[in-house]
Amino acid sequence: MGFFIDEGKTIKIYFDDKMNIVKKETENWIEVKAEPNFYLLEEIRKAIKPKTIKMNARTNEIELDTEKMGEVPVELLVKLIVNWSESEKPTAQILKTKVNPKFLQNLWNKLLEMYEVGDQNAIGI
Repeated sequence: MGFFIDEGKTIKIYFDDKMNIVKKETENWIEVKAEPNFYLLEEIRKAIKPKTIKMNARTNEIELDTEKMGEVPVELLVKLIVNWSESEKPTAQILKTKVNPKFLQNLWNKLLEMYEVGDQNAIGI
């Protein structure tokens, strides 16, 4: 395999009835790309970084625009999801309107951990 990612490789993530991630197989699951490509990883990094950073030279105060930092980017999730246990195809509209918000947040946090783009890279100054 060498330097190339396996674009067909996936990982199943299982959820209990309260939408918490569990290790055992359940009827609620989602299958995601195990090895996203460079461009998807860059999209993830952009999604978790503040949009603007301002520094006051006189006071050395740093101002971060954190308005959208906590949002789960559903359009990006759709690109990472390969399959799931629901009968409807996972679209951005379905994720925004029909899915439990706790599921989305737990899935997003798990993907940040899996793809190693979480806290340590969240703010790159």
